[in-house]
Amino acid sequence: MKRLPIVGVIGSHTDSHTEFANPLGRLIAESGCHLLTGGGGGVMTAVAHSFTSHPVRKGLCIGIVPIEAVTDLKKPPRYTNPYIEVPIFTHLHQRVIDGTAMPMAHNEVNILSSDLIIGLPGLKGTEAETSMALVFDKPIILFGNKAEFSNFPDATMVAEVIEDVGRFMLKKIHEHKPHF
Repeated sequence: MKRLPIVGVIGSHTDSHTEFANPLGRLIAESGCHLLTGGGGGVMTAVAHSFTSHPVRKGLCIGIVPIEAVTDLKKPPRYTNPYIEVPIFTHLHQRVIDGTAMPMAHNEVNILSSDLIIGLPGLKGTEAETSMALVFDKPIILFGNKAEFSNFPDATMVAEVIEDVGRFMLKKIHEHKPHF
């Protein structure tokens, strides 16, 4: 079986940013990739919904679920959005303190498990994941209005149109093709 690229999407867990999440979900679906998110609300739900509702897709929607979301192992966690097809339940926390992802946070699994990262607008957690992607040398692009990313690391490319995100994805997937 051929391994499909995994595109990680990070962003706000409260604001959906549908103007960016919807076209991004469609783009990832059309690109023949898996989608990986933190599995929760906001951007994660919006991009997962757009991805899973696409009529022609090859990939699966994967969600990394932190321990705080798993309260009773006999019941499905409330945290996981309904579009996650492959929930991965971790023993790791969802913790960001002063903009820094703490060791043993599920954010590290999100970044390390993705072949490339696309960041949508978000706050401290998204900023920390962006920094983490740079530390782990993961290809990353931010998608949204540049003003939304003023506190993010300067080394991160920002795209304001979906076509630029698509070009970035294709280039990075092509560069890493032998791994897929």
